[in-house]
Amino acid sequence: MRDGMKIFLAGLLVMSFLPSVSDAQTNAKKRASKTSQARSHQARHSSRYQKNNRRAPTPQIKFYGEIKAGVQHYVYEELPHIISISSPYANPMFTLGGLIGMKLNPYLKMDLELYFAKDTNNTYVGSSRDLTTDVLTPVTLPSKDLYVGGVYRVGFILGNGIDEWATLYTGLGYRFLHNKVQGNGAYTRIQGYLYAPLGFRSGYELSSKVKLRYGGEARLMFFGHNTSSFTEIGFDEDLHFRQKGGIGLRGELGVEFVLKDDYSLFVQTFYDYWYIPNSTTQTASRAGVAERLPHHEPKNRTNAFGVEVGFMF
Repeated sequence: MRDGMKIFLAGLLVMSFLPSVSDAQTNAKKRASKTSQARSHQARHSSRYQKNNRRAPTPQIKFYGEIKAGVQHYVYEELPHIISISSPYANPMFTLGGLIGMKLNPYLKMDLELYFAKDTNNTYVGSSRDLTTDVLTPVTLPSKDLYVGGVYRVGFILGNGIDEWATLYTGLGYRFLHNKVQGNGAYTRIQGYLYAPLGFRSGYELSSKVKLRYGGEARLMFFGHNTSSFTEIGFDEDLHFRQKGGIGLRGELGVEFVLKDDYSLFVQTFYDYWYIPNSTTQTASRAGVAERLPHHEPKNRTNAFGVEVGFMF
C-alpha cells in the first residue's frame, strides 16, 4: 500500500513538470523561427544590391571643374562719348579662365571661378590735355589693358535627384582692371568692382555625345573703387574715387562634346557687359595750387564678346 502511494505521488510530480518543459521547448522554437526569418530577410535585402552589382546609396561629394581659353573683342567707353578703349578685331584680347567646384548632394553645389584677360594691341581714342593752357587735343594712342577676377557661387540644383535640369546660383565676385595709355600726358588707372552674381546654368542633350550648354548672369555691383595716378603727370597726389550702383550682364551659349564618363570638350560664345554710374569727386592740386574744377570718373560702359574653348572634368 505504501509502495503504491509512493508511485502515485511520483506520477503526479512528473505530470506537473511536463507542461513547463513543453512550454520551454515551444518558446525556444518560436525564438529560433524569428531569428531565422530575420536572417533570411537580411540575406534577401543584401543579395538585392549584390545582384544589381551596387551598394546601398550613400551621399557622396563630387568634385568638378573646367579650364578654358579664348579671344574677345573689347570696348570700354566713357559717356557721353568722351573716350574709348577698344581691341581691333584683328588683334583681340586674350582670355584665360578656370573653375573648380564641389557637388555636396543632389540639390546643392558650390564653385570658385578665376579669369584673366590681356590686350594684344588695344587703342585709346580720346584727347590729351595741355596742363599749361588747358587745351584738349584729339589723340589716338596705344593702350595696355588687363583685368582679372574671381567669383564664388553657391548653386541650387533643379532636378529629380539624379539628373540636373538647371542650376540657380548666387554668390560674391570681384573684378580688377589695370589700364595704362601709352603717351605723353597719360597715366595709370586701376579699378575694382565688388558685386553679387545672380544667374543660371543649364543644358540640353542633342545626342549621347553632344550637349547644348547655355547660361545667363546678372551682376549687382554694390561697391567700386578707382585710382587715377595723377602723380605720374605732375600732380601732388593720386585721385581716389568711389562708385556704386553699377550693373553687369553675361550670357553664354555653346556645345559640349562628351569624351568619356565625366570628361568633355566644349566651345562657346559669350557676351559680357558692364555699366557704371558717375563716381564721387575729388579736387586735384599741382605745386600746392588746387584746380578750379573737381575731377571724377565718368559714367562708363564695357562691352565684350568672344569665343572660348575648354575642357570639363
